[in-house]
Amino acid sequence: MPTDTRIIKIEAINSFQSLTAELSKLESRLSQNNLNQFLIFNKAYLQVTGAIQEGARNHYFSNPQFIEKFTISFAQYYLLAVNETASDSIKLPPAWAALNTASQSRRMPNSILLLMGANAHINHDLPLALANIIDKEDANNLLSDVLKVDKLLMKSGREIINRFEENNWFLDLLRRRIIFVYYRPVMYMILYWRIRAWHNYKSIKNTGLKNSRYARRSVSIARRLMILGRLLG
Repeated sequence: MPTDTRIIKIEAINSFQSLTAELSKLESRLSQNNLNQFLIFNKAYLQVTGAIQEGARNHYFSNPQFIEKFTISFAQYYLLAVNETASDSIKLPPAWAALNTASQSRRMPNSILLLMGANAHINHDLPLALANIIDKEDANNLLSDVLKVDKLLMKSGREIINRFEENNWFLDLLRRRIIFVYYRPVMYMILYWRIRAWHNYKSIKNTGLKNSRYARRSVSIARRLMILGRLLG
């Protein structure tokens, strides 16, 4: 019988509780498997997922059952990227592969690695997650609750920035002392990515996955982030 080499058993994740538990355990597993490029993104993911879970519990969303289902579906793409990276799978999307390449540079700023993870997950994965679940749910319900997630992202931004340090002393000084240099531009860029992901989802639905060019955007942004990271490092 072949050995299961996966770090994460994605099919076992079926609730907010099991997702947050997996993300919590994943931090030590990433270090053990030399996948440190995901560490900062994983911390941020756990922070945001916890905020969404709390919002669902406190009736912040119009359809908390739907938002739980969507959160799990979306997260599976990130967890799959971790598994595929660990197994050197050729199926790993280029935007996620770019994060692995960038992490090989010791001078690459942690903020850039975080943004590269966010780029891959939002610009590449989010349109697919939307296309996957929109067939089963009403689009209007999805959009209204997705907009509420955006507000939680903005609130979580400051806490996420405090969860990592920069190796470059000047960048870390900016992170600690002039947080608005990091916070506002980065969060608004991420919100813009989410808007574009919605339009890319529509493109997938209208033209089909094979004819959609949605993935090109994630690759282009990944390349620009790598260049910026080399300049800042």
